[in-house]
Amino acid sequence: MGGEVETLRVLAVAPNRVDLAGGTLDIYPLYLLLDGALTVNAAVTLESRVEARSRSDGRIVIRSEDTGAVLEAASWDRLPVDGPLALAARAVRYWRPPGGCEVVTCNQAPPGSGLGASSALLLALCAALAALDGRPPARDHLVRVAADLEVQVIGGPGGRQDHYAAAAGGVNAIWFEPASDRLEPLGGPELAEELSRRLVVACVGEPHRSAVPNWRMVRAFIEGRPRTRQALARIKKAAAGMRRALAEGPDWDAAAAWMREEWRWRRRAARGVTTPAVDAAVEAALAAGAAAAKVCGAGGGGSVVALAPPGAREAVARALAARGLQVLPVRVDTEGLRLRLLDE
Repeated sequence: MGGEVETLRVLAVAPNRVDLAGGTLDIYPLYLLLDGALTVNAAVTLESRVEARSRSDGRIVIRSEDTGAVLEAASWDRLPVDGPLALAARAVRYWRPPGGCEVVTCNQAPPGSGLGASSALLLALCAALAALDGRPPARDHLVRVAADLEVQVIGGPGGRQDHYAAAAGGVNAIWFEPASDRLEPLGGPELAEELSRRLVVACVGEPHRSAVPNWRMVRAFIEGRPRTRQALARIKKAAAGMRRALAEGPDWDAAAAWMREEWRWRRRAARGVTTPAVDAAVEAALAAGAAAAKVCGAGGGGSVVALAPPGAREAVARALAARGLQVLPVRVDTEGLRLRLLDE
């Protein structure tokens, strides 16, 4: 072969997510202190895409299609770990491609939407870099690596629910237990289809930064503040109820009741979880016929998710759009992470 190095190109695509109940409980050490914590979420058809190509000159080139940012370095160990492409740089520094690589990333979700797009993108990038090296890792290891790298970048507590949704797809209850996590798929394709007919997701126009409300909740819980401790215990109960409603039916009336209960207690968990724009969006969704609505992710802006009877779904979407929200056309993604080798 004359010493030639084979060039590989890999495409990795991962879905984003909406959390139905139990967000924040995936953060260490909350899930240990609450004992038996779980998050119920659904992967949705907003994609995070990464194309990675191996090089032979050691150089690293990272490009973001949606932001226009570009980062280049002579080798992986010279990549800066701050700036707009810090997540991607951390991933490349972790996987250490010996011959270098070129990476192009793209998120469909609007920035700061609270739908786990940055987590899904990071997981897809980790999978692509591992595939370039010929050693695609096990799912749980991939989730752990991506989640840990993200915490390094955001500078505060972070969880793993986004990464599991991106890796596995579908509707899941994710149990966070000592020394391990447990993914419990709920319902299969039939539940995914029924949930798709009821979901409305809309961006409120206020980008969120999850580290702030998450840190407030973690700190208040550890400091023993009764309001936060009670709220997170009730959120845990709501997540368990949501799991039962979806796994044992599905019972959509019960699912909506548990989402309303989750949001009632999440609003009390810490300052900054909700905003006037989020409250107005939730109220508009309910007034238009939604059975329940709540903020996505940690809160503080981002997006709202509503559960609506199939006959009311379009009315709820129109009501939110009339208030200036960006309604996102989503369905439940049942595939999860997809990896494909591309021809040169």
